[in-house]
Amino acid sequence: MYDLDLMLFTNVDSLSKSVITGFILAPSEQANVVVRAAKKFSLDREGTVLMTDEASAFASAAATLKKKLILCRKGPRKRNNFFRHQEQQIGPTVL
Repeated sequence: MYDLDLMLFTNVDSLSKSVITGFILAPSEQANVVVRAAKKFSLDREGTVLMTDEASAFASAAATLKKKLILCRKGPRKRNNFFRHQEQQIGPTVL
């Protein structure tokens, strides 16, 4: 019971301020757990954006929830405006 993964759900507003909406503790990152949590936190609206790191559970959950997926990586090429060019992209956007 002590070896659980912490997964945070965070909303980002138009001023790039982050607010933790909810969190889950699970034995491993699984898409079905992420989908259930998104529904529980009322974050399951279709067509909205799900930004995540390279965790496959969130990518699978985005497809199930019919969300736009943005992959975010830390590094020297990280952009501040993660919605830039989003309308022109097809499929996941990698930042």
